[in-house]
Amino acid sequence: MDGQIFDPEDPQKRLYALHFCRRCGQEFHPVKHFTDVGSEHFIARDIDDTPPADDSTEENDEPREMYGFLMPEPADEFAFQGRNEDYPEAWQEITAKGEIRLKAAYRRNRAIEKLVQPDGRISATGSRAWFLPGKFRFCPCCGDYSIGAGRDINRLAGLTAEGRSSATTILVASIIRWMNGPGAAAIIPFRRKLLGFTDNRQDAALQAGHFNDFVFVTRLRAAILAGLARAGDAGAVEAEIASSLQNALGFVRAREDRRPDWLQEPELKGAHLVNAEADLRQCCSTGSGSTNVAVGASRIQIWRSWALSALSTSRSMNLRVTRRHFRMLRHG
Repeated sequence: MDGQIFDPEDPQKRLYALHFCRRCGQEFHPVKHFTDVGSEHFIARDIDDTPPADDSTEENDEPREMYGFLMPEPADEFAFQGRNEDYPEAWQEITAKGEIRLKAAYRRNRAIEKLVQPDGRISATGSRAWFLPGKFRFCPCCGDYSIGAGRDINRLAGLTAEGRSSATTILVASIIRWMNGPGAAAIIPFRRKLLGFTDNRQDAALQAGHFNDFVFVTRLRAAILAGLARAGDAGAVEAEIASSLQNALGFVRAREDRRPDWLQEPELKGAHLVNAEADLRQCCSTGSGSTNVAVGASRIQIWRSWALSALSTSRSMNLRVTRRHFRMLRHG
């Protein structure tokens, strides 16, 4: 099914596919650039379209039809001006006169400044944009560039870059929040469960594991943040993290509502309940570093990066981790 070419509310405005730099989020439009007698214009194309053969004979010849990407110039904090020194260092070389120029292999990928109208025509009254001929190799906004061969659809992110699995998880999580919210009081608590999948039973089983992992990671990160918030500006040393996490998660016998999350038999009472809490505390607190269950899980969440769709805890929560004994060991 082909997408719309013009804005239904304004037929004079063209519509273009939208993709984003994976590093900074700057938007790019895959386009065809046409040059005719006395006029230039851009039309939309699919990001996987193969460019036509280049039949130009001279380096400075501009073919009548060029495939590339159109980048609207950002309004703020944009330093790129099209100078040789604005390109990646790997693209540059020094001439005998000590001047910077682009290597021959990259000169055809030089960004071209254009003033573009909403209908795709180029005119003096258009909005400022940069046209990047050929395959996507370089983001003028953040300076990130690609090395080697590859598909443009993998170099740039689309609106569906999170993938089917993550999209299903987000939808399911939203439904569960609704089921446990004030608008769903008529639903019996033990029936407030949902398994989401997209195509078959095998995917449903995989999705169940993915969703359980999503819940675990979210809850653990929230406990880390809550525990450190209680510690105040002084922070918490490693020996205190285990008990802090246990209290933040509510895995104590005083919290009856949280017992099903950590007790195999939530109805335990008396000495059995006291012993179960003691066993959990010992499991989380025994050992140090990787032998301490709670501390080890915290370290994983603080340092591990979750691909492109989720930030590590140290970045998303703005945590600072220091080593108190480094100075003593260094001067040893």
